[in-house]
Amino acid sequence: MSERYGFFNAVETSSGVYDRTYNAEDFASYFSKFISNGVFVNPTDGLKVSAQSGLKVTVKAGSAYIDGYYYELTEDTTLTIQVNSSSYVQTDSVVIRLDKTNRKMSLVVKQNNTSVSNTTTIKELQLATIKKGVGASSVSAADITDKRPYNEVCGFVTGIVKQISTSDLFSQFEEIFNNWFDTIKARLGSDPATSLQNQINEINTKIDAMPTIRQGTAAPSDSTGKDGDIYIRVTG
Repeated sequence: MSERYGFFNAVETSSGVYDRTYNAEDFASYFSKFISNGVFVNPTDGLKVSAQSGLKVTVKAGSAYIDGYYYELTEDTTLTIQVNSSSYVQTDSVVIRLDKTNRKMSLVVKQNNTSVSNTTTIKELQLATIKKGVGASSVSAADITDKRPYNEVCGFVTGIVKQISTSDLFSQFEEIFNNWFDTIKARLGSDPATSLQNQINEINTKIDAMPTIRQGTAAPSDSTGKDGDIYIRVTG
């Protein structure tokens, strides 16, 4: 039987050796049990990748967590994307890489590579993918896909014990919206503007046809109102 436990104060034995010793891996293993991998949600744009001028992108300041190891980008950081000199469209990715061998965590641009490493020594969180046209001299917002919400490649640290699957949540929102939108399109037909105006006209016609409610202390004359109106006589 193999057992692990901790943490306890170390006591020096008669031989000068301490009977309890721990290292960084022990603490990381402990914290990884109840804090999930991902980007911290506060601030909401933490570690978000956005377009800058030319072939540059900005990664907003923020924090992340991978397998019990903590990462913090203390200020907005600019990264340069390499020119696509190939004959086809390429897609780069920006990741946070945990490198256990070299004992470091860092931002990395993976050229023409959207894979996410997950080995015993290298673990990555994908922050964004960036599409590059052939010979493109700039990156636009439309070229960047924010991958932080997707648990498959990144995800958010949303709690200590119970985690929310943001990928599933976003998929549900998208499905609800698409179903609603398909229903609206079916009702509006091929000419949405005309269909909407016809529906508005129909509503206005119904409003105009509604009876008018009138009141007074005496019965109304024949010239007051029209057939179908409602008259309330106030007495006393």
